[in-house]
Amino acid sequence: MSADAPPTAQLFLGDTAYSPFRLERLLARLKTVAPNVSAVQAEFVYVVWSGTPLASADTERLTAILNSSHAPYASIAAARYVAPRAGTQSPWSSKATDIARNCALRNILRIERAVRWQITGTTETDWDQLAALLYDRMTETIHRSIA
Repeated sequence: MSADAPPTAQLFLGDTAYSPFRLERLLARLKTVAPNVSAVQAEFVYVVWSGTPLASADTERLTAILNSSHAPYASIAAARYVAPRAGTQSPWSSKATDIARNCALRNILRIERAVRWQITGTTETDWDQLAALLYDRMTETIHRSIA
């Protein structure tokens, strides 16, 4: 990679971020703010930066490490994404990046984890109030897209 070339970023969809029990409790809290809310989903999304695009063998190894899929990823317009604050690297990211490099994925520059929230029955104006229940403002930010 030349000094001027930007890193390559790839997105991987992961497992459910929270247990059904925790999502049920959260749903009850969300309904107190927006009564029309009928369902909530939370899934991990991994952003992987590498010096060059990953080879297929490296992608397979990384999906196994992350327990994720590398299907073509599309952002969902009605979703929100909670990620670490800009300019910071989460402790999870530091450890995951170290693990990837120790698994012979030396091209990996950084791996970061976000949560994709989908709330059924909400309006655009509800999101401002609901967002406060989804993330910690001290360490995280909420985004309309991850890409």
